[in-house]
Amino acid sequence: MRSFLSFLFILSVLTVNAQTYQSHFQEASSAYKAGDYSQMLVEIKNSHKLRPHHQTLIYYLAIAHSLNSNIDSANYWLREVLSIDAKNYDIDIDDFENLKSTQAYKDLSAYQAELLKPIINSDTAIVIPDEELHIEDVAYNPFENRYLLSSINKRNIYSFKIGELKPLFENPFPLAITGMAIQDTILWFTGAGFSQAGLDENDPNLETSKLYKADLKTDIVLDSFSVEDSETNVFGDVILSESGKVLVSDSKTNTVYRLENGKLKEWISSDEILSLQGVDLIGKKVFLADYSQGLFVFDTVQQSMKKIQKSPDLALKGIDGLYAYKNGLIVIQNGVIPHRIVYLKFDEEYNKVKSFKYLEKNHPAMGEPTLGYLQNDSLVYIATSFWELNENGKIKNEKGIKPVILILPLAETYKSYNSVSVFDYVKILDGKNQEVYHFYENNWAEFRRYALANGFISGFRMMKSESDEYDIILETQYTDTIQLNNIEKHYKNWFERNPGTNLLNELKPNDFRKNVKNETVYNNANFSKPSSQNKNCNSENHRAFDFWLGNWEVYNKNGDHIGTNNIYLIQNGCGIQENWTSKMGGAGTSYNFYDVKTEKWHQSWISSSGNALMMSGGFSNGKMQMQSEPLNGKIDKISWVPQEDESVLQIWEISTDDGETWKEAFWGKYVRNDF
Repeated sequence: MRSFLSFLFILSVLTVNAQTYQSHFQEASSAYKAGDYSQMLVEIKNSHKLRPHHQTLIYYLAIAHSLNSNIDSANYWLREVLSIDAKNYDIDIDDFENLKSTQAYKDLSAYQAELLKPIINSDTAIVIPDEELHIEDVAYNPFENRYLLSSINKRNIYSFKIGELKPLFENPFPLAITGMAIQDTILWFTGAGFSQAGLDENDPNLETSKLYKADLKTDIVLDSFSVEDSETNVFGDVILSESGKVLVSDSKTNTVYRLENGKLKEWISSDEILSLQGVDLIGKKVFLADYSQGLFVFDTVQQSMKKIQKSPDLALKGIDGLYAYKNGLIVIQNGVIPHRIVYLKFDEEYNKVKSFKYLEKNHPAMGEPTLGYLQNDSLVYIATSFWELNENGKIKNEKGIKPVILILPLAETYKSYNSVSVFDYVKILDGKNQEVYHFYENNWAEFRRYALANGFISGFRMMKSESDEYDIILETQYTDTIQLNNIEKHYKNWFERNPGTNLLNELKPNDFRKNVKNETVYNNANFSKPSSQNKNCNSENHRAFDFWLGNWEVYNKNGDHIGTNNIYLIQNGCGIQENWTSKMGGAGTSYNFYDVKTEKWHQSWISSSGNALMMSGGFSNGKMQMQSEPLNGKIDKISWVPQEDESVLQIWEISTDDGETWKEAFWGKYVRNDF
């Protein structure tokens, strides 16, 4: 939610310290006028301690350091100021004369120019034909192929398709509509009461909030939820956890609420946070954007909160939208100048930003960017909201600006943060297959299972090869070079606890295997294919089932873990082998390949109990589907459907009447264990 609302709240929180902060600033000003720069530095430091994230105080702190000939400190704080606001703070003043001969100061001018330079990677998704509609969030209704827009001043959700803009609900709500999230056929959205919704100071809905639940197919509100025994709340974002829990952020109480059994219960709350905005999750980590201070991370296992560290080049203030993407975060910042969208990558513990990239910056359509959603490796976001034009619910839009929604492709962005695959090519000596496979399964793979469970690698697999040069390809995949560079340290720690080598017999590794070569490949996040892949099996049809490759955890519709499936290439990339292990103890293997003669995919399956199944089919309409030939009226049909979140749904249906009717026999959701 937008900046000046947040700043008003921050100021109210800091009122108890306001006189002290201002008195220190006044003392610093008096010392400056008197030429007592040493005392000026003392006082401005005291003021800065009370308001450490205020860019104006940081600017005067840089001046004080410069006047005291603390050259490095002055340049450091100036860089911090420019990262927050590259436009409104003059670095070419006499007070910085001590700095101007230094290379660091000269670099600041280039840094400022670089920050102000536009970066434009998005396309226009839609332009809203309403100059008085203040929108905050955008979602997509898949049942009607319409965009949904939450409105602050008109207190409703609007539906937009091919130039048609209309309210979703017949009557406006008593609150501004802020965040939205879609869960199957359910639309969750939040409402908050403030003046920009047209509420005056006596309105009983002021600083109250609700979470609403509506049916997307009928456009009917099914329920609403408030926090019990709470007089004031300002709900912003609503998100869904991986398990489907509904989470709501509250910038008034700086709390994340979780909907449990029809009630909003406090889940995360911290006195450290001043103005809670965007929230999202990566695994067991919850990321919280504080509009004033930056990013925090909450560990749900340790139940601990930490502020994420950064470099002076990166401002983390003013974050509104926050979205987990490929083990990193995309942030929408409207509390910095210029407005920007940034992709952040972290260290292994998520304590520090290790690298960042501007995805969009100083875009001409950016008039207070706010929130959006991720879809198909793209960010769809509100580029133009009307917070600065909104006066008590009335839009003062003299220039006739229309709200704009942009779509920002992300696939190439993530590819630039190269994941790394390390391949080892192994030759089996003298037919010692048993020794080789025992060795790698109980040593190489054992360490990698440990590393995967602890987030030290992002995946691994062992593949047979038909090459004359080598028999086995071992792949270890790393999210980035940071993981790769740290793996030896983790291996040493693991080996100290697991000393010795697990061998099948008296033969040593050099007696039964030879490392032919190794190869490091930089690629994107998907499981890469060995460079030796057979060119005869590299057509689009041959590669149509590659989305199924990888190491998977499989869950049923209730979210229960039901087994694992390890799927990899065989026969030099011309086939796919599946290795299923059920949590109940069963197992099975299938061999899958594309036959150029029949122009079909084929699967041959055999389970540990002797059940066999042979099917054929192909990839169409976004899914791989194969079915068996009819036998006494019975047909087996299995579909594999890749999802936007890179999971895969497998649905097995059986017909006993030659395909007239079908009954679901198995439903499984595959979730990669390589992320």
